Amino acid sequence: MVMGKSEKDFFESCKIAAEEILNVCYFVAKEMDEKNLDQSCLAIVGALGDLQDKTKNRCLQSLNKQIVEEAKNKGLVEVTEDLLFYGRETRPIHKAISTTMNPFIPGLSGEEDKCLGFVVNLGIPLKDGDRWRSISDLTQEEKQKIFSQLTIYLSSKGFSEESIFQLIGCVYTFLEEDKWTPLRDGREFASLLNACVKMGKPGIAASLCLGSRGEILDEAQNLLNEYRKTIGQCISLLIETPKTIVEHEKMYVVRCHNIVDEKMLSPIATILSISGGLNPNKPIIALTSMKDGRIKVSARASQTLTDKGLNIGLIMQTAAEKIGGKGGGHSVAAGATIPQGKEGEFIRFVEQMVKETI
Repeated sequence: MVMGKSEKDFFESCKIAAEEILNVCYFVAKEMDEKNLDQSCLAIVGALGDLQDKTKNRCLQSLNKQIVEEAKNKGLVEVTEDLLFYGRETRPIHKAISTTMNPFIPGLSGEEDKCLGFVVNLGIPLKDGDRWRSISDLTQEEKQKIFSQLTIYLSSKGFSEESIFQLIGCVYTFLEEDKWTPLRDGREFASLLNACVKMGKPGIAASLCLGSRGEILDEAQNLLNEYRKTIGQCISLLIETPKTIVEHEKMYVVRCHNIVDEKMLSPIATILSISGGLNPNKPIIALTSMKDGRIKVSARASQTLTDKGLNIGLIMQTAAEKIGGKGGGHSVAAGATIPQGKEGEFIRFVEQMVKETI
């Protein structure tokens, strides 16, 4: 199934509209009242959470950049270039590395003890007196040492240079948030909101956006810790378990049954697609069993593939409907729900359509 120009243009316009809706909300709010300029930080959080920093230097561009500039001018945000480990200001160095999922670092992500050994072996002091040092405390030489060693390690695992450099980018620091909290970093704020929703607590996420802190923030952090631990364990199991990640001629099929809960399938598919360990020229189709007996599907495709005309959302929709299921999404991320017993047939339909496109 090769899409015509008008069809591709339509889906591309939908993608642009989806990415800019947060921008529009912010600009409308600001137009209604200049006081709403202080909501620029939430707009930045939304853009980062939606992975709109997909540039070579991991910085927000276009209308997002305008929002960032307005926030900077008002003294709300500071932008620097640094390592993008999670908890760069709030966690000890080894814990920041272990909680990093983008890219997923085999043998280190989710493995706190191994990360501790990794840092110690580099000769980098973990403490300053009685206080644990964080990524933000490191000297440039120490940061370079960590990055260089990870580059060697990830390259040996087959990671591309592009995926390795996802560890460096623009850091958005919210100056009015308390130091040593995850809300001070834009990406950490976004991750916190996402974890609350994925763990079934969207009200906690909404409360944070409305300004609640204290016990609400503590609960959100507990949810995030649980979420990241679960994600790390799932990824490790998928990598270690034979025949779960199967490379086909034109795509990867990841069978997550009995390993990944249906609520976690989407982030798992995303992490696998950006981890660098799989060929970016092949889409990823992840499947897991649902509590009601059906099968949930989450699919991801790289920008390189969409530039060639692949629309994974259209493929999910078409393949699912052929077997009595439902599916859809956009060009780089999509999903489906299909009947039990139809998995093999569904995969064959998907692979055929991928072959016809690329």
